[in-house]
Amino acid sequence: MNTLAAPRVMHVVRRLGFGGLEVGVVNLVRGLERLGFEQAVCCLEDRGELAEQLPRSVSVWGCSDGLRKPQRLPWRAARLVRRWRPDIIHARNGGAWIDAVAAWTLAGRRGRLAFGFHGWDRLDRLPRRRAFLYRQLARVTWAMTAVSAEAARQFAEEAGIPPGRFVVLGSGVDTERFQPTAAPNGVGRLVLGCVSRLAPIKAHDVLIDAFARVVGRVAV
Repeated sequence: MNTLAAPRVMHVVRRLGFGGLEVGVVNLVRGLERLGFEQAVCCLEDRGELAEQLPRSVSVWGCSDGLRKPQRLPWRAARLVRRWRPDIIHARNGGAWIDAVAAWTLAGRRGRLAFGFHGWDRLDRLPRRRAFLYRQLARVTWAMTAVSAEAARQFAEEAGIPPGRFVVLGSGVDTERFQPTAAPNGVGRLVLGCVSRLAPIKAHDVLIDAFARVVGRVAV
């Protein structure tokens, strides 16, 4: 690893489509770019809609372009690793983690692996085979992060990985961009909102119930 300058970081995602994980990666890339980090993004599928929001200095590759055999994805990613020579390969969520470890192995274990857990996309518990696979991946992964203490606890519990392996890195919010609009004369309605896809994992019923309790529409 280059110890004289900021490390070269390759972010590995399924794709940069519209989603919380993807927006978080875009924000992180922008922030690290201002700090002088060299970065690239390896999209295991196509690039996705948010790729255009990244700085021009950041290369974004789509591995599935014209690919008819999905099992070849790690080989394509491995070629990118060998060519770009990252110091750190940071995979986001379980699906990208599997292919990232495969690509890293095929590329001769160049650089260090990091794994970031953003959350589940399902309601059922982790299957035993997948849990076993994650434990093996953890053995060769240098650093593991999660966006919250609860996310780290749940992943560690279901996968059988020691909770101490995780470092919690909370998702940052731009408080200058996202802040309440000042009401005229200091008087106005409190408006609560949520931007999310309508899926059971998002638990909108829980959020709506919490909103109702906050504004006093139901008894606490």
